[in-house]
Amino acid sequence: MNGLLRTGEDGTRFIDYLGASENEFEAFEDYLSFIGRHAALIRQNLVASHRPAIRRKYLWLARYHNDIVSQIRMRFETGELSADNFIAIVKRDASAVLDELVLHC
Repeated sequence: MNGLLRTGEDGTRFIDYLGASENEFEAFEDYLSFIGRHAALIRQNLVASHRPAIRRKYLWLARYHNDIVSQIRMRFETGELSADNFIAIVKRDASAVLDELVLHC
């Protein structure tokens, strides 16, 4: 269970569902598709009119999301994930795909 937990910036422990869910996908590009849908939901809710307390939660979620994207990028940079294989399968550069997944808020 500890492998599914992560400590947030405020010291609170939470379930690292984005990181843990990668193993649930047969293909890495499907995992990135999931991350893309996650990003779209956050973007949609950040532009919606929410009370400040709710907006703060979406901002936290955006930071968590971006941290996961950053970890994926690092895996490409270190060679743990193959950028050449990614291009062969997805027909796009991994860096460009990851840039689109980053949330700017």
